[in-house]
Amino acid sequence: MRGLVYHGPRDVRYDVVADPALSNPAGAIVRVGKASICGSDLHIFHGENARGTGFTIGHEAIGQIVEAGAEVHRFKAGDRVLVSAGVRCGRCEGCASGPHCTVQGDNFCYGLGPDLPGSQAELLEVPYADANLMRLPADVSEENALLLADCANTAWYGAKKAKIVPGAEVAVIGLGPIGLVAVMSAFLQGAARVFAVDPVADRRRRAEELGASSLAPEGAKELIMEATRGGVGHVVDAVGTDESIDTALRVVRNRGAVSVVGLSPSKRMAFPMMRAQMLSLDFHIGLATGEDTPGLLNLMRAGRFNPAVVFSHRLPLSAGVTAYELFDQRADGVCKVLLDATA
Repeated sequence: MRGLVYHGPRDVRYDVVADPALSNPAGAIVRVGKASICGSDLHIFHGENARGTGFTIGHEAIGQIVEAGAEVHRFKAGDRVLVSAGVRCGRCEGCASGPHCTVQGDNFCYGLGPDLPGSQAELLEVPYADANLMRLPADVSEENALLLADCANTAWYGAKKAKIVPGAEVAVIGLGPIGLVAVMSAFLQGAARVFAVDPVADRRRRAEELGASSLAPEGAKELIMEATRGGVGHVVDAVGTDESIDTALRVVRNRGAVSVVGLSPSKRMAFPMMRAQMLSLDFHIGLATGEDTPGLLNLMRAGRFNPAVVFSHRLPLSAGVTAYELFDQRADGVCKVLLDATA
């Protein structure tokens, strides 16, 4: 098969690699129909967090099962499915009590290394298919469904953990695809006003089209504090850097909530403990588990949630190298790229 293979920092190639084979009877092989590039894939592209070389990357995909193991009970060959980015066994104590699967361990997401190759390929092995696949409903568009693999779930989770209530004033830091969907999520969860902060003008324009008040990072704190007379009660940080977290902590008001869902590269940051404690802040950082997927599907069916508007480019998988270059350089008004593995 062919796929986008990581060979080193900024060296991704459309290469021939071996077809995946079932490694356990609870798994399945999926023929990928559509995949997409996530902002966290850029960390791999840049050489951050990559566990070796020679593996396909990516963790957002929909497709069709071509082979199901003997211990797969919920799916069969021919089923059209959504592949969840987060990988778990669904059987261990860790899966029963929370998001940390003790069986999968560090192999919690596709496309980080050769032990669990990624979805930007023609074929993908899905371990523990019953726990990691969802049948695609006919009344939800493929592009909306694809975003439920990670982007839409993460954005919704970020807004939920910011404890947004009806009438709330909210700030979203970072307007990549997850940040833009977080703007949509904040309004759906009851926000009356959303301030959207990003250095890229085209991203700010997209946020304004979603109903947000957009701001460049320079002076954003002062403008938000003035407009809200003391800060917003709820902040979603969709970047995850020390700088973005610091911005989030500076625009939140007394007894407010800050939710960080941007993938943080920081091993340790200087957290303003005294300020957070004196303001009685709620601070949450984490990863979505997919628990909100059924509700988000219902919102999509009702026509109230259409995250597919973040797709700016649709390219064949064979043009994946160009797609990564566009995304990395923020060129040509790129927001999120869809890759068609059947084209």
